[in-house]
Amino acid sequence: MTGGAAEAAVKAWLESAVIGLNLCPFAAPVVRQKRLRIVVREDRTASGVLGAMIDEMLALAEPDASHHTTLIVAAGALQDFDEFLDVVAQTDGMIDQIGLRGRLPMAHFHPEYRFAELPAGDHGHWTNRAPYPILHLLREQDVSEAVARYPDAAGIPARNVARLQAMSLTAIQAAIRGKP
Repeated sequence: MTGGAAEAAVKAWLESAVIGLNLCPFAAPVVRQKRLRIVVREDRTASGVLGAMIDEMLALAEPDASHHTTLIVAAGALQDFDEFLDVVAQTDGMIDQIGLRGRLPMAHFHPEYRFAELPAGDHGHWTNRAPYPILHLLREQDVSEAVARYPDAAGIPARNVARLQAMSLTAIQAAIRGKP
């Protein structure tokens, strides 16, 4: 799949799953205000994705950055979930090495995402599933401001799991594919 097709799939996922199912109540304003940057990487190796992460960390850390959050989409690599988790750990270490701990939190999504504490077939895994492996960089200041304005932000993950557990697998998969 080309970068344009991957970006379209990610945008559809954002609209139908992340925003449509309200999995992230903070996403809609960022998307609507065009404060989201999507970077599609077609590299076949993790090193290209990691290189893009460094560039995007530095860009997002700039005080005058025009965007509030960045999605790095690994369209050509990291299909294996364990390899993806290795890159997540490496990226987390890079945040420290660059000196951005406390300024750039990271979230991550994968087509095969699974939480260790949930049974294999549990619908709760779908809260972090996406059409492609995605590393999500945010700015801590923006996250803190959004959380301060949102009642019971700490309960969002549990509400998301409960919402998806109440849905049919077909409906969840349609939302992830961008077809509500």
